[in-house]
Order: sequence, then C-alpha cells, then structure tokens
Amino acid sequence: MKIQRGGIIIKDKSPEEAFDFFIQNSRRITFMHSTGKSIILRCHLDPQVKKDSPYLMLRPEDYKSPIDTILIKLCFVISGSTINLRQLITLNEMIQNYIKLNNIRSQGSEGSQGSEDSEGSEYGEDSEDGEGSEGSEGSEGSEGSEGSEGSEGSKPSSIIKNMYSLTGHESAFINEVKIQRDIFLKTSDYLDPICPAPIYEKVYNTSESIINKLEQKSGQKTRYILNEIKLLFSNVFEKIKGMTGSKYNFGIGILAMEFSDGYDDLFYLYEKTERKQLREDELRKYESMSRLKIIELALKTGYIHGDYQSANFMINPYLTGYYEGINGRVMMIDFGFSNKIPQDKLNQIRQAYEKKKYMDCLNIIHDLGRFGSGEARNTLKEYPEYYNWVLHLYDNLKNIKIKNNSQQKINELNQQIGFLIDLEQVATEKRIAEFNENHKRFKGQGENGEDIYPELPLTEKVKEILFKGSNIIFGGVKKMKSKKWRTKINIYKTHKGGKKKYLKRKYRNKTVKKI
Repeated sequence: MKIQRGGIIIKDKSPEEAFDFFIQNSRRITFMHSTGKSIILRCHLDPQVKKDSPYLMLRPEDYKSPIDTILIKLCFVISGSTINLRQLITLNEMIQNYIKLNNIRSQGSEGSQGSEDSEGSEYGEDSEDGEGSEGSEGSEGSEGSEGSEGSEGSKPSSIIKNMYSLTGHESAFINEVKIQRDIFLKTSDYLDPICPAPIYEKVYNTSESIINKLEQKSGQKTRYILNEIKLLFSNVFEKIKGMTGSKYNFGIGILAMEFSDGYDDLFYLYEKTERKQLREDELRKYESMSRLKIIELALKTGYIHGDYQSANFMINPYLTGYYEGINGRVMMIDFGFSNKIPQDKLNQIRQAYEKKKYMDCLNIIHDLGRFGSGEARNTLKEYPEYYNWVLHLYDNLKNIKIKNNSQQKINELNQQIGFLIDLEQVATEKRIAEFNENHKRFKGQGENGEDIYPELPLTEKVKEILFKGSNIIFGGVKKMKSKKWRTKINIYKTHKGGKKKYLKRKYRNKTVKKI
C-alpha cells in the first residue's frame, strides 16, 4: 500500500490520522456523482466537532476556518505489475465479459447518474426511508435488505457500471494526485486555486477496510454502491486474478479533497434550471465562468483538463469576492486525463488570449484532445453531448446540437468571458489590498509569534511557511534533504575533424537538494 502525503493545512495529526478522524466524526457520507471510471462521495463533518476539524481553509472568505466537508474519489487500479494500454484494454474486456457471463447482479437498487442529494437538504443526505431523491432512477425489482444479493429482477447499478473499467496502474493514480497538487499550488498565489487541495491519497490492496469504514457513516443508497464495490472485489477481481495466474493485483485508489458546503456540479445546475429553480441567465453565467477556468488552467499551469464534462465543474453560486459585484465561484475536479500542453500550442493560446479571442483559446484546447498532442482519435470530439458545450456547439440545457456559431455569437461569448476577466482582476486587487493590510496590522500576533495573514501574492517561501511547520504538513512536497552525490564527469579532448577522444573520468563531491 502506498501513501502520499498531501493537503492544505493539517493540524496536530498525520494525513492518515486526520482522514480517519474526519470519517469517524462525519455526520453523513453521500454519493455525489460518477465521473467516467470513478465515483465521488461527499463527507460532512458533524457540526458538534467542526471546531476540532483537522483541516483548515486557506480561502479569503473563510481564511483558516475549519473545513467541514471533503470529497472522496474512489477508483479501481492495478497494483504491482506494470501494464500497457493494450493489456489494460484486454483486462477490462475480461472483467466485463466475466460480469456478463456470470450474471453478476447489483446488491441494491438501480443507481442514479446524478447526485443522490435530497432536494432541499442542507447536507444532501440520503433520505431516511431509502427512497430515491428526484432525478434518481429508483429501485428496479430489488427490495432486498442491505447486503442482500438482490432479487432476480435486479440489474447492476448504472453507477457501478462506470467503475467496471480499471483506471490503470496505481502509478497513473498517483500521477493524477501529483498533477492536482501541482495545479493547486500553482494557482493559490492569490488564494483562488482552480481545484481543491488533495488532503489524503492511498492505494488499498483490498476494499474491505476502507469500504467498511465509509459504510458506517453512509446513507442507504451510498451503502448499496459501497457494497457493490466489495462484491466486485470478491466475486470478480479475485476470479480474474486467478484466471491470469496472479499476474495482476487489484486495488482501490482513494483521493480525499478539502471542500466546503454550497457547491453543486454544473450538471446539477442544468437540472435545477429545467425545474425552474435557477434562472437561465444565471446558468449561462456559470457556463462562462467554467469556460474561463479551462483557459486559466492552461495559462497558469500549462495543463489541459481532458475531461471537462459538466459534472467536473463545481459551482458555488453564493460566494462573493471572486468577481467584483457578482456572486459565484467555480472549481474543477477529476484530473485523471490531464496532460501538459505542447509549448507551441500554449503559445497559440496565449496569443489568442492577448487578442481577447477567448473562444479561439477553447478551440485550440479542444483540438488537443486528452493527450495534449491532437491525437488522430480525439475522444472529446467523439462525445459532443459531454464536451461541446464548452465551444457552444451543444446546449446541455436543451439537449440539442448547434451546427455552428455565428460571428455575432462568438463575439458575444468572448465579451462575456472578457467581462468576467475584468471583474476577476478587480476582485483580486481588492483581496491583495485587504490581505496585505491585515498582514501589517496583525504581524507577529499568532500563537507562536507567526504572522496571522500572509502577503499576496504568496511566494514559494511563504507557501512553505503556510503549509509546513511544527504541526502543519506542506501539501505534496516531501522533506528536502541534503545529500552528497558523487557527480561523474567525462573529460574529452577534441581532435581535428570534431572527433572526441576519451581521456579520463573523474569525480567531484557536490551537495544537491534531493526531493
């Protein structure tokens, strides 16, 4: 089992102790949504122990306040033996065929593709009687008790169908965590990170311990899903392991992220708009905010997201201070398909941005596909109903394709994004002024004589102070050690004609910083 240290501010506890404390003292764990080959759970800390939360925020609206909500991502991975893409595809086919041939059934009700959050519930809990909330598909022929195999007419959960496929080797999962941490640190200079901070990551070789831990605090529908994960491990993965001569080991990757209440994914906001609970002009504003985040991700970090379906944009419509004069904030999650953008393409995006052709920026990003190289098979273009909303070539609210955009519409979209950029700049300048004033006012007045407020923008040195201290862990950066390395130097003599003749090899001691 591999553990990666990560997080924002973790006080008095190790990352694993902090995560365990949060789970054990949570009020309820609920299913949020499925994203491709993973599921996302939302965990709310019991309000009675909120002051004891092991995590603290570094956000301007609630600076250093206790974190009371975290997101937990679960996905299946292969541990141990390395695996290439062809082997992964073959293995996934074996798993799906085995499930089909052996009639592996759901242990619970038919799942929902959307959030299980109960409408009107502050914490989005499962309904106590187990009935599905609005938008769920409900039970289909299975009224068995918790943990039962389900009746004859039951079907595999539509949520767990998305998890039948393996994400890949555990190294790919760890790499995703590193990318998210990198993005968080690169975009937190003004306390407005594009994504949540990873606070705990681990690859479990068995599902039992972690799933049992989550089940204890889960509502009924979430327990159905967690039970199915255990079913897949015991009835499917163990059988496949035997069929392949124990060549592959299966694990479950857990990624916990700090969060806060008040966020819903963009997919859910489409549903609210359909139910007349959200005005369409508000929805379109959040769409433009999300488009801007895709562009900012590229310009500030050099990454493409690679999976910008609406469920991966978290919207808080109530927050202020991010766009001057208007409410709203957007964060991105799920960086499993993120990759670096080639320098020539990044230059093109910058040039389009400087000319205020923001939709051109998005077109360049869209053409890159998932691997950042504009591969022949562009998955993003194969599924317009998921990804073309970014280019305004698909309307997710009305579920219709848009053949093309008029120049007038492109100009309108560019103006909307440009307007948000201006408001964001004003809000950022105000935040800088406020924090720098508070930095001077409360300088050295912390419990241990430290500064209470940092100066903005955060320098790398200040980030280390904020994230690392006597009882604070710096997210994702291992302790730096000085180590004597013997650096090998080849000495050559150049003869006429440009040929090099090897003369001797010598060593010198060199002190370097090893991360």
